[in-house]
Amino acid sequence: MKNLLLALAFFLSCLFPSNAKSFQFEELKDVSFDLQTDYVTRYMFRGFDTLDDEGAIQPSLTANLGESGLWLNFWGSFGLDGGLAFDETRREDLDELDWTIGYDRALNDDVSISAGYTLFQFPNVGSEANINEFFAGISLTNLPLTPSVMVYYDFPVESGGPGDGFFYELSVSHTLELANPLSEESLPLDLGCLVGANDGVYDVDTGGFALTHVVFNVSTSIDCNFFDVTPAFQYQISTNKAVNDEDEGWFTLSLSKSF
Repeated sequence: MKNLLLALAFFLSCLFPSNAKSFQFEELKDVSFDLQTDYVTRYMFRGFDTLDDEGAIQPSLTANLGESGLWLNFWGSFGLDGGLAFDETRREDLDELDWTIGYDRALNDDVSISAGYTLFQFPNVGSEANINEFFAGISLTNLPLTPSVMVYYDFPVESGGPGDGFFYELSVSHTLELANPLSEESLPLDLGCLVGANDGVYDVDTGGFALTHVVFNVSTSIDCNFFDVTPAFQYQISTNKAVNDEDEGWFTLSLSKSF
């Protein structure tokens, strides 16, 4: 309970910082939507190889509530193959539905914050597997590598569910503008690196707080008029065998449309 109260206080302090401008309900008008579908050759989640080397289709719909900074998101993951993933868990039992409410705000020209709540649901196994999550983060937007820090606190919806605890992520990113032989517009090449840690979330024996993985990412985005196509490659160096005992490489292909 103490950890839950601390996480809630952290979330609220990020959502309503003292130096941010006051919220105006007029900012909720002009709602926009982002629709996206990803194909991933492996479903990697905070170091875990969730489906044990198998791919998934992951649709997402985000509603951006005007200039308020508030947004709502639905995200799903559906494995492409059956069979067992790990510990006698069927891959179809790991199908996932996530519901998120979030808030993003630029405090000034250099600093942006984000905070929110996610409900993780696993419809094929019942509510005892469902997870609550509060998250908050900060980004320094004008530095060359755009560093960001995110903190996540997860705890079970029902008693007896997965163990509670914190995830931590430190990431940097940078975009290069390359010549595009097919267009007068440049071709963006996005480079990123993320370092992840946790303190034993989901009853994983990490020995307390531990660095668990490092992920390198390269991607680009191609405007195909009606939608954008984003191919990406990620490579993970796993640093804690309790989370993952293998290094992993995988591809992502995303189709997205904003309206």
